[in-house]
Amino acid sequence: MTYLWQKITMVMALSASFAILFALPYLGISAFMVSFLLSVFIWVTLAVSWNILSGYTGYFSFGHTAFFGSGAFASAVADFYFSIDYLLTIPIAGVVTTGMAAGLGLVTFRLRRLRGQLFALTTVVLTSVSSIVVINNWGSGIVMYSVKAFWPFLNIPHVFYTLALLLCFASIGISMAIYRSRLGLNLFAIRDDEEAAEAIGINTFNNKMLAFCISSLLVGIAGAIFAGWIKYVWPETVFSINYSLFPILMSIMGGVGTWVGPIIGAAILTTIFQIVAGGEAVLNNIILGSLLVAVMIFLPHGVYNLVLSGYRRIRRSARL
Repeated sequence: MTYLWQKITMVMALSASFAILFALPYLGISAFMVSFLLSVFIWVTLAVSWNILSGYTGYFSFGHTAFFGSGAFASAVADFYFSIDYLLTIPIAGVVTTGMAAGLGLVTFRLRRLRGQLFALTTVVLTSVSSIVVINNWGSGIVMYSVKAFWPFLNIPHVFYTLALLLCFASIGISMAIYRSRLGLNLFAIRDDEEAAEAIGINTFNNKMLAFCISSLLVGIAGAIFAGWIKYVWPETVFSINYSLFPILMSIMGGVGTWVGPIIGAAILTTIFQIVAGGEAVLNNIILGSLLVAVMIFLPHGVYNLVLSGYRRIRRSARL
């Protein structure tokens, strides 16, 4: 009964949060806040999707830049060269990035010697190759033409805000569902000891492939939404290494391997990015670097686990 009540409470809290965030742009908040919250939604999606693969399975990935940039350019190419309506380019971007993950996973997850650190290196190679391909073909960028005619009766920033919000909560819902499912248990077993997981009958290949494809699908869709939002897709913008590094840092700060941690980490770090954005680049990097080192030293298990342990201590004290 307690578990059921917790589940109902969580669903109600997420539903209320979604309703409030959905209504904010129509309640007169500033354009700056709309833009800021939109970026928070995208970063939460990236952090949560990274955690679905790397946090749950232990397979560290640096491939988010490849999937984010490829999703953005898949949407832009479909729009510019094939005159496909922007809304339809979003699933196209997801299919492209899922195909990329499936292709890489078919090779890396079959070979035992590509586990661990070598898998991380293959995702770095994927990022390099995909960015080179895009730069060689569309180095000057692509304009998103159909976005101008997309839902013209609505305020465009609110449309992309809504799309990013929907994707963000869909990502959270998927991550939470996996965390509490048999798939989640299988992924945790792989993270703890993959050979032992295989020995007890878990199909590690299928489970890793599914986690990798779900992760890349969410990132690709995020890239397509970002492309429509900025309306001009530039390789240096969407293939920035930040899209690989920041989701990792956000997950670690919030609590890697939990479904809540990446949300907390993304919200905190995105706020910090906004605060220090107007300063010198070198100083900003020093501030961010110092903060992250401090978190790793003093909060090795993340903010969420710190809060959770404090809450449990309070409950135990209340029972005494």
